[in-house]
Amino acid sequence: MKKTSVKNKPVINIIDEDNLISSQFGVEQQNRVNKGKQYEISVDDKLLMERIICKKLSITVYEHGIDHTCIADHFYIGKTGIYWMESTIILDENHADRLNTKLRRVKKFRKDVTDFVIFFEKNPDQKSRNNIQRYKKILEAGGWTVCINGEETSKYIKNLGKIEGNPDKIKIANSINIPINKLVYHPSNRKIDEARCRELAKSIVKEGFISQLNVVPEWKRGRFTGKYVVFEGNHRLHAVIEFCIKEWGFAIDELPCVLVDWIKSDDKVKVHELLILVNTTQKPWGMPDYVISHLKEAKERNQKHKEYSYDKLDWLYRITKKTHIDNVVNKDFKDSRFFYIFGPVDFDNAKIGKTIDRDIVKIGEYRISETEFENIMKPFVMNVAMPFVKWFDVNLKNWDKKVGDVFLKYLYHEYKLQRYTMKDIHKLIDGFKLLGDKTPVQVKKEPWDAMWETLEKML
Repeated sequence: MKKTSVKNKPVINIIDEDNLISSQFGVEQQNRVNKGKQYEISVDDKLLMERIICKKLSITVYEHGIDHTCIADHFYIGKTGIYWMESTIILDENHADRLNTKLRRVKKFRKDVTDFVIFFEKNPDQKSRNNIQRYKKILEAGGWTVCINGEETSKYIKNLGKIEGNPDKIKIANSINIPINKLVYHPSNRKIDEARCRELAKSIVKEGFISQLNVVPEWKRGRFTGKYVVFEGNHRLHAVIEFCIKEWGFAIDELPCVLVDWIKSDDKVKVHELLILVNTTQKPWGMPDYVISHLKEAKERNQKHKEYSYDKLDWLYRITKKTHIDNVVNKDFKDSRFFYIFGPVDFDNAKIGKTIDRDIVKIGEYRISETEFENIMKPFVMNVAMPFVKWFDVNLKNWDKKVGDVFLKYLYHEYKLQRYTMKDIHKLIDGFKLLGDKTPVQVKKEPWDAMWETLEKML
């Protein structure tokens, strides 16, 4: 059935998809997955003890009309390089070939990765464990560094810790009061909400300034300027300056700050990571906050592909306004509607609704080419999606809007993979409009499958 393409995709991930493994291989394979997860955690703990703080990273590589999801168990950006590291308890010839294919795809997408490392722990259940050295040679020929037992793994991790030179002690920030005229807004912070700042200012007048701003020293051209960049607390700073001082005339000379003095403002990558980390542990960021923040950071760092990609995610938000030049139906839509249809939808997800891959947007890894946007996404959004959504909202007011939106997700996904032509798309939309009472009221499996069975007969 064309509505899902998961079964047509080559699986390139190491065994880490619990539900997929469970359905295909049963309890025995699930136990192996659990052992693999435990080993992955043990390796992560070893890395952490050497101050190698990693994150799990998932990227999607578009190749030959198919999206391939590649996952790093331990992704580390260090002083000496960028490390893509994997933990596995399974190693055979097929697995080695898949890993080499993964490496090739990742290098195509992430040219900045310098080291690819595999940590392997022998699994007693593996029948072919006597050929490990041969598989190791296959992987090394493909570009991997391979540690095939606990001793080699520990040695590699300890050596990495030494060459990275990460400190043994946990650094502690200083608390100081800083004059307001020495405080600078962070350029990549999310858009200032004036109404929220006014309410913050009223609270400050009533209760006092009872929190703090997080800052780093501002450095330009290799020198400390004497000022400090606020990476957390920009709304509070704005509330004090624009409302408490300028509008209402209160006298406030300085504000309490937590100074992270071991990071300089010209270390833009690190400061941006702090900006997201600290702000998202306070008031949760929405997806537009991540999009705008990464867009600003990409512009500042002259990362053209990232800037282009996040500008197109922002475009999906902007075109919801009927005043936008690309809004061909002259109708306002909910500002996130097209983002959740045409953003990085996770079609490997078993759910019928196919949710968005938020993580890839949050960590700054979303990418789209100019060719894909101009030739596929933009024409589809303007010429197919907008007219259809307008029709759906007018004619199916009692239906859950997700029905129409998810229908478009499937159409676009299949069109992007060249499984549907534009002629097919219009036939399916015309068929959808004729479903009448057979139109699913909600996105649920049985009515959804029945709908597609009816529609595909029209092709």
